Amino acid sequence: MDEALNILELGDREGIIITPIKYEIFEYTIHPKYMQGQPKKIKILRIWVPKQEQLFGPGYWDITSQTLIATLLPILKEKKLGTFKVKIVALGVAPAKRFSVSIIE
Repeated sequence: MDEALNILELGDREGIIITPIKYEIFEYTIHPKYMQGQPKKIKILRIWVPKQEQLFGPGYWDITSQTLIATLLPILKEKKLGTFKVKIVALGVAPAKRFSVSIIE
């Protein structure tokens, strides 16, 4: 990916409502400290949103949580993009953080 990452970071019980209009999955190489700087490939889900939902920034959110990606992908594949909103709420803190996901139509 040539564009900069715009990681969606939510604290415990913080949430966001987005309207997905486009998405893509890609791999990205990171160098985590716990692996002594050795490269590790991770999957990232990039979701574009309407400009009015992200007045500043690139117009997309990058999601790195593998559990959240696994929850969101079937929704994004099944529904017509741009016709629904997704509410994402973080529960807990990493590494045990989980997410509540609900559809608003």
